[in-house]
Amino acid sequence: MPSFQPLISGPSEAVDSRRRRASDSALYYWDWLRGDRPFPCSDEIDPLLVPGLWGHVFFIDFGDDLSESIFAYASPTMKQICGGDPTGQPLAECFPEAMRDNMLLFFEVASTMKQPVTQSNEYRADDENMILYRIAAMPISDDQVDVNGLFGVFNYKAVGHA
Repeated sequence: MPSFQPLISGPSEAVDSRRRRASDSALYYWDWLRGDRPFPCSDEIDPLLVPGLWGHVFFIDFGDDLSESIFAYASPTMKQICGGDPTGQPLAECFPEAMRDNMLLFFEVASTMKQPVTQSNEYRADDENMILYRIAAMPISDDQVDVNGLFGVFNYKAVGHA
């Protein structure tokens, strides 16, 4: 396998002008990892290869159904949006109410489709600020048959009162 060349090598440094977004870089990395296989395995994802993304990354471990799925890892960005560290917590208990249903549906679509999905959306936070966000979720599978989790990135920006 050829060596991986990250598209974003630092916190905000864009190495490739066509792929400035963290979600694009994460999709590129996911595709590089899987090679000719349907999915990468969870133990292949290396934070040292994606240092500019790591502050936005999350991992979800699937239970028997979505209600039993938990955050296996949450980046500082995900911790901010969840209002604390959601690691080990069920997904349904982690997100602000204004975005909870949308996020759960998004994760369900990613796991059902068994392919990467992205979304740009917004919600009104409790402090009345509008939050614009972009998320990408990519399936991972340790047996190359069943999707047992998601690797993803999340970015957001508060744009003030709307």
